[in-house]
Order: sequence, then C-alpha cells, then structure tokens
Amino acid sequence: MKSITGPRVSGDDLFSRDQELDSLESQIRDANDLPQTGQHRMGKTSILHEFGSRLKSDGWIYLFVNAEEFDRAEEMITGIAAAIHPNKTLVSRLFKKLKSF
Repeated sequence: MKSITGPRVSGDDLFSRDQELDSLESQIRDANDLPQTGQHRMGKTSILHEFGSRLKSDGWIYLFVNAEEFDRAEEMITGIAAAIHPNKTLVSRLFKKLKSF
C-alpha cells in the first residue's frame, strides 16, 4: 500500500482533539514526559504542533524534532542542536548542564 501524506493540520482544521490537547497540557504542566506513539497517519504530529503553538502563546519554548528523520544518534543530536539554536537562553542552559557531567 502506498503511503499517502499531506500537510499537517492546525487550528480549526484540527477538530475533535480537545481531549488529547487538554491531556497533553495537564501532563506537561505536571512536568511529565510526553512520549507520543500511534499508528501512521493518526495525527500525532498535528496534535504536537498545535500543542506547541499553544505553549508558545503562553511563553513556553517548544522544540519539535522528528526522530524518524535520522539514521544515527549523532544525526539526531545535530537535529536537536539545530532546533535549539534559535533559543539562545536554552542553549546556554543546556551547555552548562552538559559541562557539569
């Protein structure tokens, strides 16, 4: 079966997902991890990006890195660094933590 992908949806086009978004918000505000799993094309990425937009509007920093894009751990670290780069404050905090190890 051919994989058919389209653009992710957001805003009003992401309907009937309020329960999932509320659950994510509750989990993140309780400082829990947010692993997302599910079948292909179920809307995981769309939900996460919508959730990220909501976090940003509340002043949070939201980073999204798709682990499936990378073949090796080194590539993923580079991808994470690229996502962090625009957030200078976050980068400096990360390097301080890494130096303490």
